[in-house]
Amino acid sequence: MNDEEILPGYLRVTEVLSPYSGYGSVPKVILDAAQEKGKNIHRYAEGQIKGIGSWDMCDDYQGYYDSFDKWWKPKEMEVICTETRFYCHDHRITGQMDLIMKHEGKVKLIDFKTSCKENKIWPLQGGAYHHLAKKNGYEIEEIIFIHLQKDGKEPKLLHYHSHCFQMFLKCLDLYHIFFKK
Repeated sequence: MNDEEILPGYLRVTEVLSPYSGYGSVPKVILDAAQEKGKNIHRYAEGQIKGIGSWDMCDDYQGYYDSFDKWWKPKEMEVICTETRFYCHDHRITGQMDLIMKHEGKVKLIDFKTSCKENKIWPLQGGAYHHLAKKNGYEIEEIIFIHLQKDGKEPKLLHYHSHCFQMFLKCLDLYHIFFKK
């Protein structure tokens, strides 16, 4: 996973959507633990996708790793790019794609999720990521969020639509008015 600096004046898609996520009332210690879990599981997924394996993995997250492994079929999936940051200069937004791949003849944008349940902002995030990928030359045919399961069961595949970008733009406008520092 990449934690590089963001270009000055650009907003992360997730930052724009954060006021609408419902996480504002969650204690910081819980959010920090969830963020650490997400980073750990993304590192595992990135290692598997790149074929370099994994190291220093936490046993507490084994179910998520197993859930990922049930989905990941390297012989069927062609990796186009992984953990790549894209920018849209028109809207001054940025987002980091977990994976763009070709599978079953289609170019798919993939984002991995580890929370307990689907969040109402995910379709908007998917629409924004689709826009960012398109602005950077990728013709995405499907947007899929892979909701990994804590118990190691098959992950839930959540399909979103590019038209959700219009709703994201409304959130961006509101963010500029009410939340931008």
